[in-house]
Amino acid sequence: MISTPSSSSPTDPVRRAAIRDMVLDSIDASSAAAAGARRSRVVRFASLSVAAAVVLGGAGIALAAHQSTAPGGGTAIAPSATTGPGQTEPQPGGSATTPSGDPGTVAPAGSPSPSAVPADPTAGVGDPSSWLITTAGIGPLTLGGKQTLEAAKTTGSYTVTAPGYVCPVNFYTPRSSADPNLSTEAVRNDTIDSIQIGEVGTEPSSSTPRTPSGIGLGSTRAELLATYPDIESLSTSSATPATSTFGETFGIQDGQGRWLSFILDDHGHVGEIDVTYTKGRSGEFC
Repeated sequence: MISTPSSSSPTDPVRRAAIRDMVLDSIDASSAAAAGARRSRVVRFASLSVAAAVVLGGAGIALAAHQSTAPGGGTAIAPSATTGPGQTEPQPGGSATTPSGDPGTVAPAGSPSPSAVPADPTAGVGDPSSWLITTAGIGPLTLGGKQTLEAAKTTGSYTVTAPGYVCPVNFYTPRSSADPNLSTEAVRNDTIDSIQIGEVGTEPSSSTPRTPSGIGLGSTRAELLATYPDIESLSTSSATPATSTFGETFGIQDGQGRWLSFILDDHGHVGEIDVTYTKGRSGEFC
């Protein structure tokens, strides 16, 4: 038996249309919900963007405060105040400090006169070649010192004798033939007023004390005058023949009235050096 479709069958055109409309409505509702969700995300993203802009804007203000205008109208970032290794932080109102070298001391060159510093009584007493000659004395022997006491300072290199007759002179005989002769004279109160080293007419000793500028026994006339260009000639034309340098004398006086005199031999070399309180070569003893 064949049955015919009833009005309640699912295939009824009316019902199919209703079902289709219902499905389409559901689809539209789903689409609307999705669109709302998308709009919500857009709003949230926009809110985050605004917040980020605010933060970045504040940072921009802080950055602008740390900027300065560079030459030519550009913008330059201000340098950091941190100093690197070896640098010194500038102080207010000043500049960075840098280590300064030691300048050290520089001795004046070309001094026209020997130093008048006292001779060192302890330096090289046994080695006359290490002694200094100044207007204060020769080696350990001091002008103005007590003659009896000064004699004891040179016992390592000299034998000291006094003449048998009444004469206030001490003669210093060197223990080594290379060392020069010495003598001191004390006219009053045992106070030395003259010290003499070397002897004109004898061969200058190879072991000689020297002035701080290097002049000693055996130095030439030219060396003496070049070292002390302002040295005073103490000779007279009548006393010193023009054909010989024997006895020619040059002297330097310090600020205390002491004289340092150089006497030449007949070969034009310094043969004797005197330290005295009087101008010119020392006279004959006694």
